[in-house]
Amino acid sequence: MLDKLLAKLTCSKLGLCHRRVVYEVNDETEFIGTSRNRMFQDGQIHEFLIKYEMVYEDGVEMVSGWNTEPLVVFMIGMHRVPGHMDGIISVTKDTKPLLFNFLDSQYVTTNPIEVKSMGHDRFKLMEKSGPKAFPEIYAQMQAYMDSELISYLPSNIRRDSTMVGDLYDTYAPYERVFDKNIKLGDMVAIAKSRQSGEVLIDIVKKNDEYIEKLKDDWLQTFIEVGNGDLPPRPYQRPAKECYTCRFRTVCWRK
Repeated sequence: MLDKLLAKLTCSKLGLCHRRVVYEVNDETEFIGTSRNRMFQDGQIHEFLIKYEMVYEDGVEMVSGWNTEPLVVFMIGMHRVPGHMDGIISVTKDTKPLLFNFLDSQYVTTNPIEVKSMGHDRFKLMEKSGPKAFPEIYAQMQAYMDSELISYLPSNIRRDSTMVGDLYDTYAPYERVFDKNIKLGDMVAIAKSRQSGEVLIDIVKKNDEYIEKLKDDWLQTFIEVGNGDLPPRPYQRPAKECYTCRFRTVCWRK
């Protein structure tokens, strides 16, 4: 069970309930690929539109995010946890203060970006409380900022999603990949309401204390799973966090 967990754990899962992640990596249900997952495609269309606006309305340069995805590795002890950022942008003094009016345009900065489209209720919570209100999103961003940039891989969106992939193919030639040793700035978190079309941008600073706790918690989970045990439930029953988990029935039986 531990081997499966280590093989399938990614940065996007680090903020989820550990017990749920263990169930997921051991689940034999057929995975629905992105080309057949309409919800995923819908999110990718929103992500594309945000990137388009950044580049063609604001003059932001897309370092990676059209043709490629930045591959990063987050270290938990001796274990390598991979992740794929949504992109990297370069903001210069020529960037127009429209969508990106939050960065100091007097200097060049290169920032990782994470784009999330969501229902309007979740969007309003993001607007009120920021990414910290979403453990799965905040953990993913913090892991990215503590990761090593390994390489730029061909975009999964272009490869897996026919409709959205065609859109990305159109703009792939305009991407300008930098050396992997570039120094990245703060995370740019971008949220979009699927209902209203509103866009919210937040700057997420690296939180070293949070990152250390995140690593310690997962190291403890590795020990528990290695001993043949499930991680403890983080919530009391009933918990609203469990409502959308497809493993909630079997989880509470054990």
